[in-house]
Amino acid sequence: MQWQRVLVTSNGDDVSVNIAYNLAKNGCRLVLMGNEGRLQSIGDRIADSINDHDAIKVVGLDMEDDRETSFYGAVEKACSLLGNLDAFVNCYSYEGKMQDPLVMAEDDFKKTVKVNFMAVWFLVKAVGRKMCDQGTGGSIIMAMEIGKRNIRVNGIARGLHLQDEYPISVGKEQAERLVKEASPSAPMA
Repeated sequence: MQWQRVLVTSNGDDVSVNIAYNLAKNGCRLVLMGNEGRLQSIGDRIADSINDHDAIKVVGLDMEDDRETSFYGAVEKACSLLGNLDAFVNCYSYEGKMQDPLVMAEDDFKKTVKVNFMAVWFLVKAVGRKMCDQGTGGSIIMAMEIGKRNIRVNGIARGLHLQDEYPISVGKEQAERLVKEASPSAPMA
């Protein structure tokens, strides 16, 4: 694997934990970023399973913070722990409740925007600048285009899972039927 030093944002969900585990298992050094208390135990568990307690560090960051400087500071701290940064994998998101947008509470809307848009933008800017300063390029795993600076950007669509809010709100059978109609070749996990 060409990546050696990877920043992974996580809210502790199964998808991000599995991504972090597989990266660490394949020899990457990681910084997990998000809720420090939650991620420390996850990092310890992964480190124990691969018998390498130097492979994973944790940097706390409140993804609802609306100050760009907080994100730059967290990325700086991650880079000081890793040396340089080869890749950034953004796995942190806020799903919220499945609800009619006309009755969505203002606080829930603001949290969705802060976590899913503002935090991601601040992190991409901070990581992208860091990669440019390093002069080595790198990879950012999410959907954006900053490739002109020798930074490859990929997107991962994890698909719909039965434990997600949507299938729970409409029922498993209805969700499976609608997914099959929309994308006949994509099974639900």
